[in-house]
Amino acid sequence: MAGHPGQRGAFAANNATGRGRKDALARVQGYIREHLHEPTLNLTEAAAAAFLSPNYLTHLLRKETGKPFSQWVLDRRMQLARTLLLNSAQMIGVIAQRCGFTDEAYFSRCFRKAHGLAPGQFRRQQQA
Repeated sequence: MAGHPGQRGAFAANNATGRGRKDALARVQGYIREHLHEPTLNLTEAAAAAFLSPNYLTHLLRKETGKPFSQWVLDRRMQLARTLLLNSAQMIGVIAQRCGFTDEAYFSRCFRKAHGLAPGQFRRQQQA
């Protein structure tokens, strides 16, 4: 590689691009973490917070995680729900709200689909 300065430049550019993608993804992750409790959390606002277009953010998330934005957010919400169920005595409705759901029944359906158990059952099983 030492004999080909053009190749070294291309490697540096690719490395910088990779770093840029990682930085952008980190900004998006931070934004989502801070706004996860908001039912109105959406792709457009998350992209704007990371200085990206919604289309590019969609592309970036699919490339880096294999998931669309909505699924990625739902996964983060389910992760938070598990933590709250295991580490607090809060009622399911309160946990649903803290995870960005306005409807406890919808939260329970999403949780059951993700974990095979209703939130209350999950909590009881883990505490047994």
